[in-house]
Formats: sequence, structure tokens, C-alpha cells
Amino acid sequence: MVIKQFILNTEDAYAGGENRPFSIIADGGAKFSMEVKNEDGYYYNFFNNTFQTNKIGLYDVTINNVYRGNISFPTVSDADQYDVYLWAVGDTEHAPIEEVRFDDGSLDINSTIGSNSKLVQKVIYQTLPINLTLSAVSINLLAAWGSVSVSDATIPTTVGKSSLKQPFEVKVTTAATRACKISKQPVANDIITAKSRTVGSAPENIEGENIYPAVSDTDTVDGAVTSGTKVVMDSNVASKMVVGDKITTAATTDTVDGAIDEDSDIEKIVMDNNVATKMAVGDKITGTAELDAGGFYVRSLNPDGDNVKEFRIGTEDLGNKVIVAGIPDGTTLTFTSALNRRTTTVAALNPDGDNVKEFSFNAEGSGDLQFRDGMTLSFSNRKNFRWPLDNINGLTQGDKLHVAGNATAASITDYIDSTTLREGLEDEELIIHRQVNALDTLGKKSTRSRNATTNLVTVTQPGNVVFSAQQALALGGDTIKFYGYGTASAQIAGGWEVEFTDLKVELTDSTFISGTKPTTTTTGTVSNSTTIGVADREGIMQSVSTISGIGINPAVVNPTITSAQADGAGNWTSDVAQTLENGITLTIDNTSRFALITGNVEIKKAGTGSIGLSFDLEKFLTAS
Repeated sequence: MVIKQFILNTEDAYAGGENRPFSIIADGGAKFSMEVKNEDGYYYNFFNNTFQTNKIGLYDVTINNVYRGNISFPTVSDADQYDVYLWAVGDTEHAPIEEVRFDDGSLDINSTIGSNSKLVQKVIYQTLPINLTLSAVSINLLAAWGSVSVSDATIPTTVGKSSLKQPFEVKVTTAATRACKISKQPVANDIITAKSRTVGSAPENIEGENIYPAVSDTDTVDGAVTSGTKVVMDSNVASKMVVGDKITTAATTDTVDGAIDEDSDIEKIVMDNNVATKMAVGDKITGTAELDAGGFYVRSLNPDGDNVKEFRIGTEDLGNKVIVAGIPDGTTLTFTSALNRRTTTVAALNPDGDNVKEFSFNAEGSGDLQFRDGMTLSFSNRKNFRWPLDNINGLTQGDKLHVAGNATAASITDYIDSTTLREGLEDEELIIHRQVNALDTLGKKSTRSRNATTNLVTVTQPGNVVFSAQQALALGGDTIKFYGYGTASAQIAGGWEVEFTDLKVELTDSTFISGTKPTTTTTGTVSNSTTIGVADREGIMQSVSTISGIGINPAVVNPTITSAQADGAGNWTSDVAQTLENGITLTIDNTSRFALITGNVEIKKAGTGSIGLSFDLEKFLTAS
């Protein structure tokens, strides 16, 4: 005889308590025993629907094809766990096991069917309420929205549950010297989901990527460097470079002073100028067909100590005597620093802590690098498209990177290196040389963890992300935020299915009561003047705000305030002269410091944990 099915809803239970029916379907005459035990070791009494310390359950129960029962979960103030044990008794067996596993490879006992033993086990977690928090933010941190304050709306629910449509209010207050106007009404796609992630310590190069795309700054060497890895510059290095910058320099030229005969066996060349100002040991020499074709380098300056215009030439094998086909007098030779042949990067700023104008470097390959005094160095910030993250779960292509700290504007996207042939013609062809996916798990498994206090589940998937714009090396180790727009982003980020309706924004006074408008009072009489003294100038936007009140002719267009935004008592300037009494109330239209965002939200399915959704203020309000 076989127990064919054990039907039980194993979703998280309400903290406020609920009843869960269950069914056991089996061959007639099959027998089972069943126990339910909470995390404190209490047993469920199926007869009085309570948990007790003494062991109790359903034992040796004979099934006539189906057995139906019920488990009543109590109200709890902390998260709880309930283990459900179903044994096949005697000759009864469970249906053959059909395993289901999570992405990390661990067994999903609730989804697994049957058993290869006498026992089937399920687990039900009772979680505390989670919250849907609605807020507002300037995603680009615009200065006009600086010091904005937001009163959030918080809606409690339970993991995996739904709730009926309910109204909400989000209250926005600008700084005292700022105001806003409505540019459009909000829609659901103006709502963003923020996702925080931690960046790995170092980026990952994409083959063919130029990771030093541009020179960021330059400075000159203060004192020749003939050994070691430290260089002193003219300026505070912190203002010119950052760790990881690639160092390059322009080639120099000088002219030969005195012809070198054809097939001469030479090792020294005299130039027109002091060689210390034109070259350094290790510089590559070009300027004739023979020099251009071979590996010829500067081996020493003023080798005999008797001529500052003389240097020793050598080959790559360190040989000093060179046979050349002749170098005419006045030939221009070019000297290219080893910096441009060996990738050299800034290792540390002020490495010894005693000189803010000093830095150290790392150089590819072997051998010392030498720097001449007055040499101009160029510094190029390292930047990369691809970066490792601690968790790419919940991210999707198109999510935007929050511009803050070391992050620059970008979104998550595929990397495509391509060439278009015959562009604009009927036979236009796109050739893709290299493509890298926007998100890549790198073959790593996700990890699934459940918080011991809340019983909430977190799934973490390490991997790589590709940005649409290269990010500076300083991003390594930062905690960054991504924003996804629309309700679909909330579902991807945390399993939340929500629907917004009747969204609206309106400007109010400080009460945030619908229909109100900001007001102030005149502080003196106004006689045919554009200058209006008022008790408080806040809430206006220059050349946008209009005013109305007793004394202002309603038959004509209300006057516009043309003076700058300010706080406190003072004067407004109107575009039309007014005559007003002292102490009258003036109403401000079109602008305010206070915006009220309202609507209804229906939670069709709550996610795996609390989530914050924010209205992007920049989408429907303009601040100044």
C-alpha cells in the first residue's frame, strides 16, 4: 500500500496565525503517523488545535483513500518554524521520491515528492510582517533637490501574501530656499527599485578593451630618477593622479652633432644639446632606417664624464658597440621612453608619508626605469566595463547605476565590439568581434540562506556585471546602488508583484491637505509698485510662480514673481505693478515647497523580504 500524495500549503504562515488544511491520499487501508513540532520543541495537538510540551500527534491512522485534517498556527511575536513529519506505517510505503533542489544544490524538501524511506518531511516558516515602503528620491542627486525631506508611506504585509488595494500618501518638502513645479503626472514607470551591491576589489579586463582610454592629467618630474621606484613631481601628486593610473610620456628629439661614417663601429654619439634634457637610460632610439628597424637604446649619459652632450648607444642585448650604415650630421633622432613600451602604473601616493609630491610606481617587466628632470608625465585613469559583484541576483539588463561616490552614469548592458560594413547601404553588414553578457554567474552556484531571527530567505548569486560606460578603478570595494524602473523591477529584485492606480501629484501648503496652496501676507502697503513686501518669500520659483489675493485684479492675468528664490521676510518683485493693503493674504500658484504624491497600491504577492520603492522626482517635478 502506498501513500501517493501529501497535500499541504508550505508557504510562509501569517504571524497573526492561520489555519492550514492538509490531505493525505493513499491506497485504501494504508497507515500513517504524523507529528508537527515547533522550534521550541512543542507538539501540535490535532484534537484541540494547540501546541503542548508532551509528545502528541496522529498515530497508526488507517486511510480510506484520503485523510483530511487541519493545522492551526497560533499568533506569534517572533518568527517560528514548524517541522511536519509524515511516516508510512507497517506495510505502507511512500511514493517513489522525486527530488527537487534549489539553485545552490540543496534539497527543497517542500517541493520534493515521495520518499526513499518511511518518512516524508516538510517545513513551514512563520515570518514576521514585512513592509512595502513608498518614498521619493532625486535619482541624479540634483542640487535643486538638495536637503529635500520625504515622509514615506509604509504598508505591512507577509511574505508571499496579497492585500487589497489601499491608498497611500508620500509627502515631499524641498529646502526653504527651493521650490518645485509639476511637469507631468506620475505613472508606475516613474517608480524605481533600489538594489545595493558590493563591488569586488578589482575589475576584470575584456579582451581588446582599452582600459586607459584618456589622459586625465599631466605633471613634470622634479629631479632625475636613475634607480628605484619613487618619483618626485612639481605638484601635490594627489591633485594629478590616482593609484592605478597608467604613466606615459611624449617622445623627445634632438639632432646629431657630427657625422658618423658608414659602417662605423660606434658606441657614443654627440648631440646638439645636453642629453640629460632630452633622454633617459632605456629610451629607444629611432631616426634612420637602420635605427628604426633595430632595437637601439640609450645605455648611459655622458659616459666619460667629460661631455654633457654625449650618450652611449647600445642594443637590446646590452652590447655597447654598434655598427651602423652611417648617421649624417644634423640627423634628428627620436627618443621614446620605456614608459611607453612597458605598462607602468601608479602604485602609491606619498608612499613614505613625508612628501606629498612623491609617488611610487609598478613597471611591467624587469629592469629599472629612469626619468629625466623636467620630463612631462601623462596619467591615464584605469577604467573598465566589467566588474565583479557580491550578488547579481535581482539585477537585470537596463538597470541604472546610481551616480554617487566613485560611480559614473551607466546602465547594465551587453558589451559588444562590432564593425558595420557598407553602412547605410542595402547590403549593410554588422560583424560582431566580441560580445560579453551583461550579467554572468561565472558558473558559480547561488547560496540560499535563511535569517535565524526573521526566517526570511536571501538568495545570493555572485557574478560579473557589464556597464555601458567604463568605471574608474576607485569603484573597487564600493557599495553601489542600481535602480530599475517600473513594477517589473520590484518583481525581479525581490519577488514583489504590485499594481499602482490613480497616481497623482499636487502642490499644497505645509499641511499637505489636498486643495491647499501656499500663502503669505503683505508686510506693508504697496502703491502702484512692483516691489511687494511679504512675511515669507518661500515657495516661489522665479518667473514661474504667480500670486493672487485681494487687491489683485482678477480680470487680468495674475502677476508673476520675477525675483529670486529666498526664505524669510523680504520683498518680492512682480512683473506688473500692484496696489495692495498691508496684511492681506497672497496665494502662490504653480509652485510650492510641498508636494503630495497619492494613489492606490495593490499587493498581488509580497516578496521574500521588505522592499523600498521610490518615485523618481525628476520624472514629474521640476525643482529650482
